[in-house]
Amino acid sequence: MIKVADRIIKEVGSVTVVINCCNLPSPRVLTDSPAADVRKTLSVGVMSHFWVSLRLTHPREFKD
Repeated sequence: MIKVADRIIKEVGSVTVVINCCNLPSPRVLTDSPAADVRKTLSVGVMSHFWVSLRLTHPREFKD
């Protein structure tokens, strides 16, 4: 992901908006899933947003 982020910054410039649709797919309805699966699904979605946003919006401050 770091190489992709660097390429985006180089070709497009500073990123001001990030739309993230990362999550874990599940064959079940969320309300029918065990609590551990729901926590994992939410964790992936929320944490991926922060990591992608941090890398693209603050490239110089990001420590690999």
